[in-house]
Amino acid sequence: PILETAVGMGMDGGDIFRKIRLPLAAPMMLTGIRTAAVEVIASATLASYIGAGGLGDLIFTGLGLYRMDFLLIGGLSVAALSLLVDLILSLAEFGMTKYERA
Repeated sequence: PILETAVGMGMDGGDIFRKIRLPLAAPMMLTGIRTAAVEVIASATLASYIGAGGLGDLIFTGLGLYRMDFLLIGGLSVAALSLLVDLILSLAEFGMTKYERA
């Protein structure tokens, strides 16, 4: 019914996409971006396993040397970075989808 109403009001394909389809899909798209960003940060720690460096170096060094302090610093750093990115993207999602809330 929404699309039929838009066509009845004289909207063309670009207007329908920009004013109806994109705003309705935005919350789901932003949720996917948020999830992907956190997953990329968590998976990036594995890059040090192949010698690419990063926060995973602390974790793998701690595993190799049985150093709990390295493990904690590396793990907490990755967790804090993931939570920070999730919070920032969550606030962006909240700001971009004000029309969803009653």
